[in-house]
Amino acid sequence: MAMEVIRAEPRVPALIGDDVTAGFMVVGSVRDEGETGTARLSIPVHGTAGSATADVSAIRAGGRWELRLLTVNVDGVRKPLVLINPDNERVR
Repeated sequence: MAMEVIRAEPRVPALIGDDVTAGFMVVGSVRDEGETGTARLSIPVHGTAGSATADVSAIRAGGRWELRLLTVNVDGVRKPLVLINPDNERVR
C-alpha cells in the first residue's frame, strides 16, 4: 500500500532515481486486533541514484487498513516529503 503511493509520487524518483524499491529491514510495530489496529513502520527505500526512509502510520477500522501519515526522508535532504497527512500531523 505505502510503496504504491511512493512509486506513484514523481518527487521520489526525482530525488533518488528510478526503480524505486523497498529494502529488507522494515522496522516498527503493528497491532492487529481483528477488525481494528494500528501500524507505525519505517521502510528503507532505494532508487538508482540514492536512498531514503519512508515513515508510515496506518490505522485499521472495519477490517480495512488506511494510511494516515506517509513521509519520505531522502538521505541528504533536510525536509521530508509529505505524501499523505489528512490529519495535519506535525512532521519534522
